[in-house]
Amino acid sequence: MSAPKGNKYNEKWTEETATLFCDDVLEYVRNNDKCRSLAKACTELDGYEELLNYFKNKFPEKDFKSITIAKEIIKARLIEQGLDNTANASMAKFVLTNNHGMSEKVEQKTDLTTGGQSFNLKDMVKFE
Repeated sequence: MSAPKGNKYNEKWTEETATLFCDDVLEYVRNNDKCRSLAKACTELDGYEELLNYFKNKFPEKDFKSITIAKEIIKARLIEQGLDNTANASMAKFVLTNNHGMSEKVEQKTDLTTGGQSFNLKDMVKFE
Protein backbone atom coordinates (compact mmCIF):
# COMPACT_ATOMS: atom_id res chain seq x y z
CA MET A 1 0.00 0.00 0.00
CA SER A 2 1.40 3.41 -0.93
CA ALA A 3 1.66 6.34 1.40
CA PRO A 4 -1.02 9.03 1.27
CA LYS A 5 -0.44 11.90 -1.15
CA GLY A 6 1.57 14.79 0.30
CA ASN A 7 3.03 12.77 3.18
CA LYS A 8 6.32 13.73 4.74
CA TYR A 9 7.23 10.32 6.16
CA ASN A 10 10.51 10.07 4.26
CA GLU A 11 11.40 13.71 4.63
CA LYS A 12 14.88 13.67 6.11
CA TRP A 13 15.86 17.27 5.49
CA THR A 14 13.80 19.86 7.25
CA GLU A 15 14.92 23.47 7.46
CA GLU A 16 16.23 22.74 10.95
CA THR A 17 18.21 19.63 9.98
CA ALA A 18 19.57 21.39 6.87
CA THR A 19 20.73 24.31 8.99
CA LEU A 20 22.38 21.95 11.47
CA PHE A 21 24.18 20.12 8.66
CA CYS A 22 25.43 23.43 7.20
CA ASP A 23 26.60 24.55 10.64
CA ASP A 24 28.44 21.23 11.02
CA VAL A 25 30.11 21.80 7.64
CA LEU A 26 31.33 25.21 8.80
CA GLU A 27 32.60 23.74 12.06
CA TYR A 28 34.43 20.98 10.19
CA VAL A 29 36.07 23.50 7.84
CA ARG A 30 37.13 25.71 10.76
CA ASN A 31 38.64 22.83 12.72
CA ASN A 32 40.48 21.05 9.89
CA ASP A 33 43.28 23.05 8.30
CA LYS A 34 43.69 20.43 5.57
CA CYS A 35 40.06 20.82 4.44
CA ARG A 36 40.23 22.64 1.12
CA SER A 37 36.77 21.91 -0.31
CA LEU A 38 33.13 21.78 0.70
CA ALA A 39 32.97 18.33 -0.90
CA LYS A 40 35.53 17.02 1.60
CA ALA A 41 33.67 18.53 4.56
CA CYS A 42 30.30 17.17 3.40
CA THR A 43 31.75 13.71 2.77
CA GLU A 44 33.35 13.59 6.20
CA LEU A 45 29.93 14.39 7.67
CA ASP A 46 28.25 11.53 5.75
CA GLY A 47 26.74 13.85 3.17
CA TYR A 48 27.66 15.17 -0.25
CA GLU A 49 28.24 18.64 -1.68
CA GLU A 50 25.11 18.61 -3.87
CA LEU A 51 23.05 18.65 -0.67
CA LEU A 52 24.02 22.29 -0.22
CA ASN A 53 22.40 23.22 -3.56
CA TYR A 54 19.39 21.08 -2.64
CA PHE A 55 19.00 23.05 0.58
CA LYS A 56 19.20 26.41 -1.24
CA ASN A 57 16.50 25.28 -3.67
CA LYS A 58 14.28 23.65 -1.06
CA PHE A 59 14.49 26.54 1.41
CA PRO A 60 14.95 29.63 -0.82
CA GLU A 61 13.97 32.01 1.98
CA LYS A 62 16.74 30.65 4.23
CA ASP A 63 20.14 32.31 4.19
CA PHE A 64 22.69 29.55 4.74
CA LYS A 65 25.32 31.99 5.99
CA SER A 66 27.45 29.18 7.45
CA ILE A 67 28.12 27.84 3.94
CA THR A 68 29.09 31.29 2.66
CA ILE A 69 31.52 31.62 5.57
CA ALA A 70 32.89 28.10 4.97
CA LYS A 71 33.52 28.96 1.29
CA GLU A 72 35.39 32.12 2.28
CA ILE A 73 37.52 30.21 4.80
CA ILE A 74 38.39 27.62 2.14
CA LYS A 75 39.20 30.36 -0.38
CA ALA A 76 41.51 32.15 2.07
CA ARG A 77 43.07 28.85 3.09
CA LEU A 78 43.83 27.91 -0.52
CA ILE A 79 45.46 31.29 -1.14
CA GLU A 80 47.57 31.13 2.03
CA GLN A 81 48.56 27.48 1.66
CA GLY A 82 49.33 27.96 -2.04
CA LEU A 83 51.62 30.87 -1.19
CA ASP A 84 53.43 29.21 1.69
CA ASN A 85 53.68 25.93 -0.26
CA THR A 86 51.76 23.76 2.20
CA ALA A 87 49.29 23.11 -0.63
CA ASN A 88 50.21 22.42 -4.24
CA ALA A 89 50.17 25.86 -5.84
CA SER A 90 48.94 24.57 -9.19
CA MET A 91 46.02 22.75 -7.61
CA ALA A 92 45.22 25.75 -5.39
CA LYS A 93 45.13 27.95 -8.51
CA PHE A 94 42.93 25.41 -10.30
CA VAL A 95 40.42 25.22 -7.44
CA LEU A 96 40.37 28.99 -6.92
CA THR A 97 39.72 29.52 -10.62
CA ASN A 98 37.03 26.86 -10.98
CA ASN A 99 35.27 27.01 -7.62
CA HIS A 100 35.79 30.57 -6.44
CA GLY A 101 35.64 32.62 -9.64
CA MET A 102 39.15 33.96 -9.38
CA SER A 103 41.49 34.41 -12.33
CA GLU A 104 45.05 35.38 -13.00
CA LYS A 105 44.18 38.40 -15.06
CA VAL A 106 41.17 40.31 -16.19
CA GLU A 107 40.78 41.18 -19.82
CA GLN A 108 39.13 44.46 -20.51
CA LYS A 109 38.02 45.29 -23.99
CA THR A 110 37.37 48.90 -24.76
CA ASP A 111 35.31 49.58 -27.84
CA LEU A 112 36.47 52.84 -29.34
CA THR A 113 34.39 52.39 -32.47
CA THR A 114 31.09 53.93 -33.37
CA GLY A 115 29.28 50.65 -32.89
CA GLY A 116 29.71 49.60 -36.52
CA GLN A 117 28.73 52.99 -37.93
CA SER A 118 31.08 54.59 -40.44
CA PHE A 119 32.30 58.07 -39.64
CA ASN A 120 34.23 60.81 -41.28
CA LEU A 121 37.06 62.44 -39.37
CA LYS A 122 36.13 65.79 -40.91
CA ASP A 123 32.77 65.59 -39.12
CA MET A 124 34.47 65.10 -35.76
CA VAL A 125 37.38 67.55 -35.97
CA LYS A 126 37.17 71.07 -37.25
CA PHE A 127 40.04 71.88 -39.58
CA GLU A 128 40.84 75.49 -40.42
